[in-house]
Amino acid sequence: MDTIFLWSLLLLFFGSQASRCSAQKNTEFAVDLYQEVSLSHKDNIIFSPLGITLVLEMVQLGAKGKAQQQIRQTLKQQETSAGEEFFVLKSFFSAISEKKQEFTFNLANALYLQEGFTV
Repeated sequence: MDTIFLWSLLLLFFGSQASRCSAQKNTEFAVDLYQEVSLSHKDNIIFSPLGITLVLEMVQLGAKGKAQQQIRQTLKQQETSAGEEFFVLKSFFSAISEKKQEFTFNLANALYLQEGFTV
């Protein structure tokens, strides 16, 4: 099976144990997702773990109850923790701001709902 596994961004987390733990959870999610997708696709696979994580975190912000618990479980987040949302993005921007290099980083995600779908 020829599989190309491209990571959109390689995030390096330095510092506290909490940051390393979160980075490990994000890596576990990305690997689990890759393994699941590769079961049904035998050709090349290209996806962005960062993009998918951010979309799921956006959905999680509006989720309640069982749906929220399932998203947290999928993202390897603690069920009772609050404030983990967007930790990946916050850590990324903290890491790049320490480098003191000038560059532009653009990131866009969108969520589209079916017309008539009640939220």
